[in-house]
Amino acid sequence: MLTPAARLRTKLVSRNKMLAAAMSDEFDVLVVRDLDRLSRNDEELPSLIYTLRDAGVEVWCYADGQRVDTKTALVRLQSNIRSYSGTAETEKAREQKRSRYATAPNVDGKVYGYVNVGEPKQRRREIVPKQAAIVKRIFEMSADGQGLLRIAKALNAEYRRPPGEDGQQRVSAKC
Repeated sequence: MLTPAARLRTKLVSRNKMLAAAMSDEFDVLVVRDLDRLSRNDEELPSLIYTLRDAGVEVWCYADGQRVDTKTALVRLQSNIRSYSGTAETEKAREQKRSRYATAPNVDGKVYGYVNVGEPKQRRREIVPKQAAIVKRIFEMSADGQGLLRIAKALNAEYRRPPGEDGQQRVSAKC
């Protein structure tokens, strides 16, 4: 799983590649399902649309079969309202997730580096020192710039076992 900072970097790199390709006339039409597929941030979507427009790129939404228009104030307002709607949905989902996890003592089942202790509705996690050292090492390797596959290969070479496994099952790089 990527950290929020890593997700943001990935998103920005991908967006910058797309904008560079647009500016280089590598494409002149961008088709998305809905505007919120470009961005769910009401602060950045309008400028992204205007940048694409200025690069000569038409943006089309196939869900409604409409071209994104920026010619009149009314049409721009409608695009901004749709952008606001996407942002509001994202914020609502994020808040619901936070409140659900804040009130639940243990929501994810088994987690490497921890053991679940207590009755089912009152479970809490306690650190398993031997596994915690491995978790710390994974975070350090990630902070040093190693990717998931490289980390998994290093752990597999050392025959580290995943939580709850007695055999020597391999560590997966999938998230």
